[in-house]
Amino acid sequence: MTDLPTPKVDRKRLRKLADFIETNVEDKWFDMRVIADQGFDVRECGTAACCLGWTPSVFPRSGIELVRVSEDTDVDGDLFYELEIQYKGMDGFAAGAAFYGLTMKETAYLFEPSEYPFKNETRSLDRLTVVDRIRKFCDGWVGPKRIGRVAVST
Repeated sequence: MTDLPTPKVDRKRLRKLADFIETNVEDKWFDMRVIADQGFDVRECGTAACCLGWTPSVFPRSGIELVRVSEDTDVDGDLFYELEIQYKGMDGFAAGAAFYGLTMKETAYLFEPSEYPFKNETRSLDRLTVVDRIRKFCDGWVGPKRIGRVAVST
């Protein structure tokens, strides 16, 4: 079995995502537990979305898309959609990894909620905590967990 080459991290894209989340996303719209909620539109918002869910809004002409994969109703009878990101035939974390030039371990480290310490029993996560981790990762700091790279590419 041949090892796949390590992708080149696109720090410029990651920094742009972090900047966008810090300056354009309100805390009430940010929820790392979901990719996106119904009505996901940066111009209208009122949704919750994780970093990967915000990516198509940050890079609208890049080929990464937010697509509806199913719909259902909640306990109140309101319609909601399950949304997922897709990029070059991949979806979810694989799409995020390909788009940002990350390994799957790096993608999990940056975007997987279980990789973060939660502040309360609702397992909510402050958006600025995620922004800070993305920026530190771009600067070559990988935190207490070794994730396979000592430094990231430019």
